[in-house]
Order: sequence, then C-alpha cells, then structure tokens
Amino acid sequence: MSAVQKLQIHNQSILVTITAGNQGSWCWDGHHLTRFPAIKAYAINTAGAGDAFFSGILCGLAVGLHLFDAQQLASLLSGLSVSSPHTIHKGIERNSMQQFMLAPDQDFSEVIRRLLKD
Repeated sequence: MSAVQKLQIHNQSILVTITAGNQGSWCWDGHHLTRFPAIKAYAINTAGAGDAFFSGILCGLAVGLHLFDAQQLASLLSGLSVSSPHTIHKGIERNSMQQFMLAPDQDFSEVIRRLLKD
C-alpha cells in the first residue's frame, strides 16, 4: 500500500503535492498522479522556493484551477523565486511570470496561459 493510499483511508478527498527541487514536482488528485518538470533557471537563492510553490498551489486552487493546473502555476512561481537573492522575490508579477513562462522545454496548459494573459 502506497503512502497516498494510506492517507486516503483517513481522507478520501486528499490532494497531495511533493516537490523535488530540480527534479520537478508530483501531484495526486485522488485519481491521477502527474509530474511537472522544474523550470530550468539560474538559481541565486533557493530559500523560499517551497513556500513559493505552496503559494502557487493555494492561489491556483483558490481561483478554481484543477490541481494539475495549480501545479504548473506553482512551478512557475517557485522557478521564478529562485532567481532572486531574496527569500521573497519582490519582482514576481504577471509580466515577469509571462516572460519566465517562455523558458525552453516547458509546456504550460492553455489555462495557465489565459490566466497570465494581459
């Protein structure tokens, strides 16, 4: 029995996210497991990247995104977060996220593209 299955015994609607730094992240919505690759970025400071990821998950879910779209938003935020020397990247806003989303080898959903559109 997997750890997620054990957790589901206690909470049938549990959502699980796991981050693995430059290996990306995994999300479980109760039915499917997805992996989203980490965005390749020049990391100046990784402190706060996990908080940025969690913030992206929470914000995405709060605006009604499916967990897997929220995972992409979270990956975008955490990837951008490490490009700052500060624990909290004060330059994160829609335009910086749009630019960062252009990273090669990344495939963001249309939902995320629309969310960040001007």
